[in-house]
Amino acid sequence: MLERSGRRAQPRATDCSGARFLAQDGSLAQPPQLEPQTRTAAASNPYMRTAAEAALRAVNVCEPYRQLPVEKYEAWREIVMTFDPSKMIR
Repeated sequence: MLERSGRRAQPRATDCSGARFLAQDGSLAQPPQLEPQTRTAAASNPYMRTAAEAALRAVNVCEPYRQLPVEKYEAWREIVMTFDPSKMIR
């Protein structure tokens, strides 16, 4: 995950991260996968499991990602998204 400054952001213990493989039309090329550290945390923590399941649902509901420029497909065909549950409730 990159911060707006372009630096690599450090994931926090409450973040849910997962890889998304996209087709050129912006649809999911395969089901989203949780990153290993998120999968491990979700296995032992019911709150993290709930957050991870919500993040995966959000990725599925929001497809297709048509706003991505087709000419830059190689840059976005594999994306790691990070969800911060603390920012979901306002």
